[in-house]
Order: sequence, then structure tokens, then C-alpha cells
Amino acid sequence: RDSMDDYAALRELLTRDVYIPKFEYRLRRPDGSMARYLTDYYTANYLGVPVRIGVSGLADWELIETLSK
Repeated sequence: RDSMDDYAALRELLTRDVYIPKFEYRLRRPDGSMARYLTDYYTANYLGVPVRIGVSGLADWELIETLSK
């Protein structure tokens, strides 16, 4: 996929950092458009299981490419 480089960078950070502020990435949306997102990622403990939580606000995304038909 055309946004997998961003995903690979995030996976690398998540394996070594507990908190990742304002990680910027692109994501291909189901309608084919591309958007840019900013997300704060946290590592937490939920019922004894380590989990990752991503938090974004409504203003933390931007449509950067639409699908031409």
C-alpha cells in the first residue's frame, strides 16, 4: 500500500517508546482518498494486558488527495 512506509515508522517507534506525541502519517481511506493525521500514541496497561492507545482530535486530520472519477 502507498501508506505502509508511515505504518512501518510507527511500528518501530511503538516498540521502543511509551509515548509518541503528534505522530504524523498518511492513510488511504475506504473511498480511495488520502488523508494526513496527527495522533498521540500511549502505551497503557488494560486488565494486565499491554495496549496502545491513539488519541486524535477533530482538527488533527486533513484531506490531501481525492479520488478522481
